[in-house]
Amino acid sequence: GKVTQEAIARGIILNPNLNRVICLATTADDNNNYGRPTSWSSAIDQDLYVLSKVNGLNILLLVSSGNVPLNSRINFPYGNAYRFRIQDPSQSFNAITVGSYTAKDTIDFVQHPEANVLAAVGEMSPSNTTSVDWDSEWCRKPDIVMEGGNDAIQAGGILDLESLQLLTTNKGGLNKPWLTTINGTSAATALASKFAATLYSFYPEYWPETIRALMIHSAEWTPQMLQNRQLNEIQQSEYRTLLTTVGYGVPNLEKAQYTANNALTIVAERILTPFKLEENKVKTNNFHLFDLPWPSEVLQNLGNTTVKLKITLSYYIEPNPGSRQYEQAASYKSLGLRFKIIDSNEGVEAFKARVSKNMRDSEYAAEGGEHWIIGPNNRDKGSIHKDIWIGTSADLATRNKIAVHPVGGWWKFRKILAKHDEQVRYSLVVSIETENSELDILTPILNVLEV
Repeated sequence: GKVTQEAIARGIILNPNLNRVICLATTADDNNNYGRPTSWSSAIDQDLYVLSKVNGLNILLLVSSGNVPLNSRINFPYGNAYRFRIQDPSQSFNAITVGSYTAKDTIDFVQHPEANVLAAVGEMSPSNTTSVDWDSEWCRKPDIVMEGGNDAIQAGGILDLESLQLLTTNKGGLNKPWLTTINGTSAATALASKFAATLYSFYPEYWPETIRALMIHSAEWTPQMLQNRQLNEIQQSEYRTLLTTVGYGVPNLEKAQYTANNALTIVAERILTPFKLEENKVKTNNFHLFDLPWPSEVLQNLGNTTVKLKITLSYYIEPNPGSRQYEQAASYKSLGLRFKIIDSNEGVEAFKARVSKNMRDSEYAAEGGEHWIIGPNNRDKGSIHKDIWIGTSADLATRNKIAVHPVGGWWKFRKILAKHDEQVRYSLVVSIETENSELDILTPILNVLEV
């Protein structure tokens, strides 16, 4: 952890005023923590949180999830799920953890006539480690997957073929090639770092929390990951398996960069004071309520047109300065943030009361609920949360308010450390999307925003 912190500090000292994307493709093969923080992952969480408080220091860190050893990939995919866990420090709350999937299936059958690819196109890569058997308290990792290459099997053995790997530069020189191959989660993390750097150059004014949110917001599962099913055909229990093997899927740079007429993305960056000291007790302070600029009349006129609503919430936590082995996430993280959306038949005051117990009177009765694809039990881990709602445009027209509210962490429980007036910044990314590319939902929303 100290080595990583010093490496980051040296880069900042050399060029202090740059947006910085850090690629960490080194992990420790100590995977028996089941998701609990270590001194290394805590150092990363601490660095990212502290540096985010300094004006002009925008730091985003991507870490590889670690690889399944080559000869052990013969047990793919069972061994990836139940033997080879994501490695330290990839359980970091604040870093983007990158796993691997593959779209490579080229084999030279003249040289290897009996060979077959180990993973099908669109599946997780044989190199990919997972968090399937981590304790449910902790993060779901990896966050995303990128191309990590594939392997082949022949006569019961593994073939490490160049045609199934990625091409990259080499040191070169006398009798040394200028190009070589790379694979595994190191290659995937390099690609994810390029993705982040491209996005940062496109939006240089955004916080790193926002770049992180846009990357994960744009990610989608391949048809192979979904076993050729639709999102609403999958059980919430199955989503935990997805999140702990391939995260939120493969990021899409075009979707992260641009909005479109039939796929609108809204970004909000805000600062919240989550707690307050009252009657010598630390209590939750306030929440933020967003009015979404949906063109209600336009959406209602579309009637039963299917729309997809996605919400991603990203923030950095401060790790607990204590050194004990944490059993609960609430003892490690400074706080948590959550989002809720108003139901179609729910009044505004009833929605506020559903978000905050302090706003309930003696006659309070719940008027609404939430109908998410992934569900809070799966998404409300770590410090980035994403979920999907699918319904009709007419139903979405009345779901025009989102609340972002705090939940407890050590800032609230450790009153003696006087963190009750600390602020946290967060990024909220919201998008609505239709499959009809000719449908224009952007122009009416721009008109609403102008008003």
